[in-house]
Amino acid sequence: MNPANQTSQIVDRARSTSKCGVMICCELFLAIVLVWAGSARISLAAAEAPATRPFMPWKSARVLLPNENGYGPIIGVLVSNDVAYVATGIYPINVNGFLTVLKVPVNGEPVSVIGKIAAKAGPDSINMQVNNNVICLDDKDVFIRGGGDGVYDFPLDGRDPCRIDTDPAFPSHNATALAVLNGQLYLALELSHPVETRPPEGMVKYTSRVRDGTWIVRIDPKMKQMQVLAWSAQKEKALPMDGGPPVAWMAADVPRQRIVFFITAAKGNEKRSGFWSLSASGAFKQVCPVIGSTYLERGGQPRDGKVSVGLNGCGITGLDFDLASDRPTVFYASQAVQWPKSIDDGLDRLHPRFSGNDFFYPLARTGDVLWCGNPMAQMAPGSGPRYDFPPGVLKTGNWDIDARPPKIELSLDPTEDGKAMIAADRYGVWRIDMAVAGD
Repeated sequence: MNPANQTSQIVDRARSTSKCGVMICCELFLAIVLVWAGSARISLAAAEAPATRPFMPWKSARVLLPNENGYGPIIGVLVSNDVAYVATGIYPINVNGFLTVLKVPVNGEPVSVIGKIAAKAGPDSINMQVNNNVICLDDKDVFIRGGGDGVYDFPLDGRDPCRIDTDPAFPSHNATALAVLNGQLYLALELSHPVETRPPEGMVKYTSRVRDGTWIVRIDPKMKQMQVLAWSAQKEKALPMDGGPPVAWMAADVPRQRIVFFITAAKGNEKRSGFWSLSASGAFKQVCPVIGSTYLERGGQPRDGKVSVGLNGCGITGLDFDLASDRPTVFYASQAVQWPKSIDDGLDRLHPRFSGNDFFYPLARTGDVLWCGNPMAQMAPGSGPRYDFPPGVLKTGNWDIDARPPKIELSLDPTEDGKAMIAADRYGVWRIDMAVAGD
């Protein structure tokens, strides 16, 4: 019988009889107990019903290279053929130490050391976390830019690593980007000098750096001979360098035998901004201009004929640059980069676009899914669902960092089969196995 009906019947009987007040109170108390017991049974049954587990876009996250790796902070990562090539070592400015290159299989097999060499951090080392173009490689060598003080060759055949920017003709040892093509190493260089400010009395003095010049050079790693291909003092219109910021990213386009890079032109000469190519014969060509002062934040390496690039004008823009057509596909834009009409009319935009304004680099795309490292999250296009990684998923061993939602600031790269994401920052390297609905 329903407990509420029992209560009603007891009250009616109490009113129709001459029972004393004590008996009435006892029966009313019994009714209340019956009602409570019935409600408790209903609540218990609901609690025992199996809860539906919300879908999350990752199955697991495991450490491939821990924070306490014994080699120092991670300064660069490049994923190729399901191997993460990791550069570790010097990070603070003007600190003597070692550069070490590690081979980290993404399937979890043991980590091996490719080579280790004494090095010194230069004035640019503090900025090496900003751009991941620290490593490039071919089938014989891994090349590392040391962050303001040297460029190094780590052979894959077991020979000792060595420094290769030893030619006295080198205008600077501060390499800001690098790529290798046909065994020749292409470098972007910058030369600057420190200037101490003289603030008003009572203000703190600080030292800034003034740019003296930028170059693009080619070097034979075996002979250690260098050739200047372009520099900022040249005024030829066919050359990209014009006194603006240094080149921050390069990539080798092997099928078309060229190097692709991005130029942010000096103020008043913005028409030179955009994507450029450098042929193996040494010819420069602007292949995809942009409008205004647009900076390259991140640049990846070729994958399936495309390169993922992050630009920053007045907002964040993530795009895939197609190397065959020299045209971009914009897949994320908090505020879109402006393109000339000749480019914009045929611009391939991924629809619907990803929404949201709080995503920052690194960005990666697998199919129609966007991955973001800062904050660590995955998002479907348009108004689709967004999944933020909770604290503790990517463990670093630092309780203060692990207590916060994770942020990956160095690189995000999908594995060859597209089923996992390799995430790396200064604290470690992780493999994140993806999940699909129904797993």
